Amino acid sequence: LSPFVYAQAGTVFDNQSGDNIALNKIFHPGPKILGFGIGVDYPLSSWGDISADIGYRYLQLPTKVPCDCSDEVPQRTAIYYNESHGVLLRLGVTF
Repeated sequence: LSPFVYAQAGTVFDNQSGDNIALNKIFHPGPKILGFGIGVDYPLSSWGDISADIGYRYLQLPTKVPCDCSDEVPQRTAIYYNESHGVLLRLGVTF
C-alpha cells in the first residue's frame, strides 16, 4: 500500500466562448482548473494496480451569453465565468 498526494492545474479549450488563458492573466477570470488531494495505491500485479483518492477541484469555465435584450441584429454577447468547487472521490485501475 503506497500513499500519495497530487496537485493539478490546467485550462479548458472551448470553441464557443473564444476565451483563452494567458500567463499574464493567470489571477484574473479565465478558463482554469485547479485541484489537489491525497490517496492510496495498491499493486494488483506487476502490470496493474488499483488506487483511491479524495481531493478538491476548482473550475472556472467561460460561458458566452447574449447581453442585449433588443431584437436588433446583431445581438451583443459577453463572457461570464461559472465557478464550481467540488470534492471528488475517485477509484481507478492503472495498467
